Amino acid sequence: MAVLQGPVQAAIWQALNHYAYRDAVSPAERLYAEVHSEEALFLLATCSYRSGKAYKTYRLLKGHSCTTPQCKCLLAKCCVDLSKLAEGDQILSGGVFHKQKSHDDIIVPEFGDSARFPLPSSGHVYCKTDRLTKGSECDQKTMPTEMRFPPQNAFMQKYTQKKPCSYWRPVLTAQERPIKHIDS
Repeated sequence: MAVLQGPVQAAIWQALNHYAYRDAVSPAERLYAEVHSEEALFLLATCSYRSGKAYKTYRLLKGHSCTTPQCKCLLAKCCVDLSKLAEGDQILSGGVFHKQKSHDDIIVPEFGDSARFPLPSSGHVYCKTDRLTKGSECDQKTMPTEMRFPPQNAFMQKYTQKKPCSYWRPVLTAQERPIKHIDS
């Protein structure tokens, strides 16, 4: 089967990319039964997750040792979808649920170049557990650098200064309006 592993994986990814999830599940299950690799496990879990079976994906990844960042990210996403927020946070941050570490210290070394993809799940966990500042940090870091908003205080300083607009006119009350006399 090792000779066919590459073409089978390519066919599965092609089915996933063209939204034929049911067509992708069966070959992915067969591939994982033959190969038992982390890559095949991730492919099978991806097929299951995209088919709308988050709990099945959760059980699959939880039952096997998932050590790759891709599998951990997908497992954390399943935990968030299933409202297992503490477990999702533990998977993403390595068990530092209440410690005050930054995301650069936790997620970036673990996930490397793809560190911005698990951050939305982490941000969702933080927002649901009333840690809004950390949640907004996660959401901010998910965007590419050129699309990021300025920091809140700079934004507030720039847009809340009281400047009269060129089109601004004071609104006069009925007593302040000049009375027009109609000559008959």
